Amino acid sequence: MGLFITLTSRTATLLTTPSQNFSKEFNVVQVGLNFKALRLRCNLTQFYVAYKLNISQNVHSKCELGETKLSLRVIYELADISETAAEEFVRILIAEQY
Repeated sequence: MGLFITLTSRTATLLTTPSQNFSKEFNVVQVGLNFKALRLRCNLTQFYVAYKLNISQNVHSKCELGETKLSLRVIYELADISETAAEEFVRILIAEQY
């Protein structure tokens, strides 16, 4: 099953397939909090993750605060860094609380 995400300013919508009617809106700030929780669970520092993503630590921090949205490239790379399957990683990110 594929996952497709559309983003707006403070919410995002997840579709399980492009033609499927099921969708879920979720809060970008909660995505950032879940991102941080997953990073901490994996015992990774902001500096290390930012280095692996080739972004500044400041940009990384803004992602965790929900001030900057995660691109699909970043999501897939984060899944790889955390040794988590991409679909599972997205499910963790959009959980109401992780």
